[in-house]
Amino acid sequence: MVTVLAVLTLIADIIIVLAVLAWVVERFHRLAFLHPIKRLIRKYSLELLFIIPLIATLGSLYLSEIKGWTPCKLCWYQRIFMYPQVILVATALVRKAKGIASYLIPLSLIGALISTLHYTEQIRARLAPLDPLVPCDLSGVSCAATPIFHFGYITIPAMAFSAFVLILIVALVSKSKSE
Repeated sequence: MVTVLAVLTLIADIIIVLAVLAWVVERFHRLAFLHPIKRLIRKYSLELLFIIPLIATLGSLYLSEIKGWTPCKLCWYQRIFMYPQVILVATALVRKAKGIASYLIPLSLIGALISTLHYTEQIRARLAPLDPLVPCDLSGVSCAATPIFHFGYITIPAMAFSAFVLILIVALVSKSKSE
């Protein structure tokens, strides 16, 4: 299951890179082939905005409740910004409220910043392995520990970062005006 989550993260990262490249290129040239993609994202934005945090939430619950990995302090902070998104978007889906993207953007921005900080802490610890993995709170779990490390870069905060950024991209596209 951890490998499945890592592969999903890899797919999300590829989509993120392609989206950023498309955005940069579109600043200089109008790319007609992007219009149908944007329309499709807008059409299914609520569904996408529900699926992404749902997978992230279920993945984090799997890691802690089934695999038995205790979340560190920074993992908890990331969860604080991911879990409510599932409930917010589920409510928006029921009410067909497309304006939910405005509420997801700040949650995802803050979550992505925390994920970046956490990932940086983990990479720093991997580069300087002589440093002790000191617990960052009373739970005894270190924020620098990396229980998983797939494809040479994917850790738990990298997974969270990818989910937050993917949510941001979908939310921003859904808020953008139609061509």
